[in-house]
Amino acid sequence: MAVAFCLLFAGGLSTAEAEPISVETLLSKRDDWSKYKGTELQIEGRWSILNESRLLLTNCDDLIFLLDDSVNIPTKKSRNVEVTGTFDTRGTKLVFRVTRLRMRLEDLEQVRVWRGEIKLNDAESWYRLADWTSNRAEFYEDDELAAEAIALYRQGVQAEHRRLPANDVDGLYELADRIIELELPVELREEFLHEAVRRELNAARKRKADEYPGVLTHALEHLPGSDRPLTLDEETVRLREAYQNDPLTVYESAKPPVRRVLNRMLYAEAALESIESGAAEDGRNGFEIAKRIEETIPEFTELAESYRRREIDYQLEQAADLPRAELLTLVTRLEERDQQARAEEVKLRWLNAREETFRERGLRGLLELAEESIALLGDEDRAADIYREIYRDPAGVELGRERLVQLGYEYIDEEWVKADADNDDPVADAIRRGIVRRDMTDDQVRAALGGRPESVLRMAARNGITEFWIYPDHGVAIRFARRSVEAARRVVDITDLSTIRDY
Repeated sequence: MAVAFCLLFAGGLSTAEAEPISVETLLSKRDDWSKYKGTELQIEGRWSILNESRLLLTNCDDLIFLLDDSVNIPTKKSRNVEVTGTFDTRGTKLVFRVTRLRMRLEDLEQVRVWRGEIKLNDAESWYRLADWTSNRAEFYEDDELAAEAIALYRQGVQAEHRRLPANDVDGLYELADRIIELELPVELREEFLHEAVRRELNAARKRKADEYPGVLTHALEHLPGSDRPLTLDEETVRLREAYQNDPLTVYESAKPPVRRVLNRMLYAEAALESIESGAAEDGRNGFEIAKRIEETIPEFTELAESYRRREIDYQLEQAADLPRAELLTLVTRLEERDQQARAEEVKLRWLNAREETFRERGLRGLLELAEESIALLGDEDRAADIYREIYRDPAGVELGRERLVQLGYEYIDEEWVKADADNDDPVADAIRRGIVRRDMTDDQVRAALGGRPESVLRMAARNGITEFWIYPDHGVAIRFARRSVEAARRVVDITDLSTIRDY
């Protein structure tokens, strides 16, 4: 490429055999001008004054260019000129005598010619031409040329970008930093940073899940808006679908506000993949996954709830084998979702699955089964049936009686029946209140006082049998009378133990 990059040879000015000397270079060697007297040189630059006898070059007012009579001035002029001649003196002043003059392409036109000769991925040539153009624009204070220099630097950066291997993340970050150094538009830097984070995400997918935190950190550091949750309206959902199909193209064409949204989409994509990589296939940790989703990317509340449903479904399948605490957790979750019927069904299934185990543990197991029937199911009838079983066991009479009375049952005609709340029966009322009345049977007394007496005194007389049941804890002695051994005991007197002096 024949780019005239203001060459300097051996620290001096180039001769006519080389590329023309630019005005910038000429001025930088001002102290050496006299050394080149008599040496033919070519100088190029922009002219400010041009007539038949002399020439002034822009920004070079200290040097007068005198035109020989033989010099032809082109009728069609451009702003750029190239002269051939030698340094000479005119009196005491150094001048440049011009022997030949020709018009050159203006700078912008020349740059466009040169750029057409550069291969697309030849980053080094793009940068060299950009440097020349930038220096030229600064020297002549040419805004249009300065804009062209920026475009050339951009071409150089993009050429480097195209040459990067597909998995080169560090190279993209370096290019992003170079954009700052070259003072290129921030939009290009955003594109490179976005692509770098996407490459990191692709690498995390192929390698290890523990690389996701680095992706998220870089997204937050380099991509503005990554920390701002989205509103997933229809427009945003459509944008997300397009972005997932072709992320780089969509990002490149997006305006800054939309890029902020896309940055969040990238962050959310990486965060979701990181979180879901820890999700159990059977759904057993759905609530943990849902919590992480709502803490990190709260816009995905529906997805979080779907994970909760998966764990609930898993627990429902395992309901019969769940520890009690996990069962209660499951029940709470169902009730929070207005699934009361499913909650009741799972509690019943859990308890039925354990009934045999409870029964194998004897009276204590039956007692726990009855208590769970009330605590879990609120089923007092089922509990009462179990208490009756306990009562029928000789070792469980007192325990069964106590629990049945607590549930409001009465022992009538050799059966435990539910007391009628509207019944005005004074005996039933006394039992509920723990009070002994005359004419109560021994079972009714035990029901009222919660068990057997501490001691019993029995005396036989001609007209029947008398018994004294002593309840020190209740402070009473109950006297029963019955006509024979087979006859039922009936209370005939209640004595307050505090009135008995020697007790």
